[in-house]
Amino acid sequence: MSTITCSEAKERLQDAFDRGAPLDGVCAAHLESCGPCRAFGEFLTAYPDRLRGELERRTVTGGTAAVTRAAALGRARKKRRRIAYSLSGLAAAAVLSLGIMIAVSAVQRLQTDRYVREENSRFVDNLLNDSSFDGIAYFTAVE
Repeated sequence: MSTITCSEAKERLQDAFDRGAPLDGVCAAHLESCGPCRAFGEFLTAYPDRLRGELERRTVTGGTAAVTRAAALGRARKKRRRIAYSLSGLAAAAVLSLGIMIAVSAVQRLQTDRYVREENSRFVDNLLNDSSFDGIAYFTAVE
């Protein structure tokens, strides 16, 4: 009967696999009595060979090139999308700036028009209120 749990046995298996070290006696005894842990150990030992075989198969069939091409296309699409977002942000900023400039110009024009009207009104009021100015004589005088 083993004295370690399955999770401890799996940790020891993983550690031994990573270091390339042999299993200790307690872990080996647990593997003899536990089918799931034994399957995990077999998976760890067979995994590098399976991975190497799959990579070789993909290289022979062109699968790696297709995967690489697909990844490159994905990166290119992502880059184009980022550029499009940047350009759309730049266009929005330009439109906003133009709108602000037009609004400021319109406000300044309105202020200038109001100032001119006020000054004209003040000038006419001052002219008509001036005691030396005879409006009727001025407008009817013939030279």
